[in-house]
Amino acid sequence: MIGKGGKGRGLLEIVKVMMYGNGNNNSDIQQRIIEKLAEILSIRSCIIFRTFLHKEERQLYCKITAGVPKDDHGVGLEELLDKHPDVKHATSQKQRFIVIKNPCENELCSYFKSTIERRKISEILYIPLLVEVEGSPKTKGAIVIDKRSYDGREFNEEEIEFCCQVAELIAMLITYQENIFDEIRDKILNKVVSIGGFGKKLKKASDQLAVVLEDVKKIEDTFSKEI
Repeated sequence: MIGKGGKGRGLLEIVKVMMYGNGNNNSDIQQRIIEKLAEILSIRSCIIFRTFLHKEERQLYCKITAGVPKDDHGVGLEELLDKHPDVKHATSQKQRFIVIKNPCENELCSYFKSTIERRKISEILYIPLLVEVEGSPKTKGAIVIDKRSYDGREFNEEEIEFCCQVAELIAMLITYQENIFDEIRDKILNKVVSIGGFGKKLKKASDQLAVVLEDVKKIEDTFSKEI
């Protein structure tokens, strides 16, 4: 539980995890952040959902990129966002947070009602991962945090503000990783396209280049995909 004045110390702990924790990819960092968040708030369950547009299907998807407990939340699972109406609602409102009290009776949460009843979840806090893109807010996903009936209290103002600021840090981290990927992808694509163009000119001279061109096309398709 965060009391008055504890928010700053908690944020410092989260920033230290981001800067000095071990790990080579964004998902590892998110997992360490969510574990530290759970520790600071003394909560039993929280998840990070990452939302994205599926390039081939042109539909919105969500992916569980981190969770506490990790083994209970299917980290890595990707599904249509429509299968998670509560997350879809939270990420479409552009609000800093949304609280659903008595989720067992809420239609948005009906798809996991059995889990709510089994775990005695009395309240769920949703914090969208919002960033400013060209002056407009864009949602990267959401943090979802459960409170159990035996916790004996609701989320307090200090906790909610703390979670909102952590969400801002995670959204910035995701955006940074995307920008780095885009820069690397563009450089590789430029090289691959040049090689492919040169190979096409020589294709008539050697049928063996068809194999090279096929490999080039695979690489080009891979790095053209959105993350």
